[in-house]
Amino acid sequence: MLITTVAPWIEQEFATLKFNDERLNIRAMTILSDQYSSPQATLYGSSADEANAKGVYRFQSNPKVSEDELLKSHREASVKRAGAYSVVLGVHDTTQLDFSTQSQKHGTGPLQTLKQRGFLLHPVVLFTPEKIPLGTVFVKLLSRDDETFGKSKQRAQRPIEEKESYRWIESVQQLATLQKELPHTELVSVSDAESDIYELFLEAQTTAQGPTVLVRAAHNRKLDQEVQKLWPYMEQTAPGFEIELEIPRKDHHPGRYAQAQVSYAQITLPKPANKTGVPVKL
Repeated sequence: MLITTVAPWIEQEFATLKFNDERLNIRAMTILSDQYSSPQATLYGSSADEANAKGVYRFQSNPKVSEDELLKSHREASVKRAGAYSVVLGVHDTTQLDFSTQSQKHGTGPLQTLKQRGFLLHPVVLFTPEKIPLGTVFVKLLSRDDETFGKSKQRAQRPIEEKESYRWIESVQQLATLQKELPHTELVSVSDAESDIYELFLEAQTTAQGPTVLVRAAHNRKLDQEVQKLWPYMEQTAPGFEIELEIPRKDHHPGRYAQAQVSYAQITLPKPANKTGVPVKL
């Protein structure tokens, strides 16, 4: 029997969900309600009974169901929440979905090795600076090609749009679109060292009224009009301010507080010799 009573917040989250079949809309809310009640369980295990469990699998295989429509409704609710804050962080990173033991799973590609099979999932999740999650606004699902796996020289010759790393730029583009919807909120794209890509900085510089971009630097890059490279240049920059960081407990080491000095400066990166573009200011 299909459960039709769900928490009010779930109805609000899927308020604009339209599968052109009210039963599918109800099923989507029921699945979310079951998963919320038992987040550690599988889809089958979280279902109220066997009939509901079968309904989950029928829902997943129904051609009328699309992940775009599911995310659209959640994205609209997330954007509405984000509009209540002056600063919102758009954090994105890549995780692996490993299906090596499920040979019947179609469309998988190599992960760390050719035998390890699965997908790469790259979501953009909104947070407040106080670490309150507001929702997911973009998801990129990738499957690596067996023929090009591990062939870095071939990848280097392809345009950025054809590379796996283009997911970082797409995420910034999605946040730029979102920024137009939130004119009174400053969006900050936050990404890890793998996103230290010239094309990402160029995208941010050439996008009018786009998000601020914060990247963990991975490369000791050359600086335009400077003899020194990035690392030594920043080491000689006077600290702008200090902050206190809470270091959590790890293994046998107790938690503690540490003082960190923060330095900042405007720099210009030259255009790489093998790239098309202009110098970028950071």
